[in-house]
Amino acid sequence: MLLCIAAIDPKKGWSANFVDMLGFKDEKLTDHKVGNVCAHVVHLVGSGLSSPYLSFAAGMCGLAGPLLGLANQEVLVFINKMQQQLGDNPSEAQISDFYVAGAKISEHARKVKDFRAVHGSKVVGEVTADMIYGGMRGIKALATETSYLDPEEGIRFRGYLIPECRDLLPKAPGGQESLPEGLFWLLLTGEVPTENQVKNLSKEWAAHADLPISILIRN
Repeated sequence: MLLCIAAIDPKKGWSANFVDMLGFKDEKLTDHKVGNVCAHVVHLVGSGLSSPYLSFAAGMCGLAGPLLGLANQEVLVFINKMQQQLGDNPSEAQISDFYVAGAKISEHARKVKDFRAVHGSKVVGEVTADMIYGGMRGIKALATETSYLDPEEGIRFRGYLIPECRDLLPKAPGGQESLPEGLFWLLLTGEVPTENQVKNLSKEWAAHADLPISILIRN
């Protein structure tokens, strides 16, 4: 991947040149949120006349603590995982799809966690012996947004009927049926995936296809 770095302007200071290289237009962005860990560490290391790159690296390390969500480690894990799936030279669209997928799932997980923290101990119904012997009819025992069985129209996946899913979801080249990765994506995210998203998900599954020998060997 080629990066275009702005030439150094001898009339500007280190901060201004560094901002130009990062592609920012506002020099004040080098000194935002005075007092946070990153800004403090960058200033501290820079006060020893270290290069702006070393100062920036030190500031990134300041994000490693749990009070900052282990952001440094999470970024490295994100970049490594993206490189494994997309290779060394992904397109802008591929990077965008990869990010949107991760952000969507993380946001939904956060909402579920917050909901359970508030309502986790609330009672939602009673279970009788007749319900148990009647095939669990009427028991509210599973929270799901993925599908709904309509008595007139049939099953809906995230609001889409099966014929609609066949029309909307990506297909293999020359194929007529929707790919399973597309339906899986729809169920998890609630959104119709793009072809790139389906391809990336397929690569992710393939990367986990090999099973450990301990699972394959029977006792």
